[in-house]
Amino acid sequence: MKSDPTTRENREALRTNTRIPVKVEADDYAGLGVIVDLSTTGALLAELRRPLGPGSRVAIHYPVPCRERAMVFEAVVVRETADGFAVRFDPLEADAAGRQDRSKPE
Repeated sequence: MKSDPTTRENREALRTNTRIPVKVEADDYAGLGVIVDLSTTGALLAELRRPLGPGSRVAIHYPVPCRERAMVFEAVVVRETADGFAVRFDPLEADAAGRQDRSKPE
């Protein structure tokens, strides 16, 4: 029997429950959401007003209190959940610890 890669035993990184408000952008969507589960490889986002299907590329604008602008992490949606969707961070962006948001401060 093939194992499910989303189970706790098969995850690449430890996940932490959290509640971080973020701005999420995709090709045809921009809105606010909340990171409710976070790891070094991905996150679970909730409270978005529009579902984003698997394969969608997103930019997650993560506020950092000591910075004027948010950090932006690129990710791809890997699955939908009952509460939102799971994303896997782009490894190149994760290695660079995100890029600085070039938009105006919120």
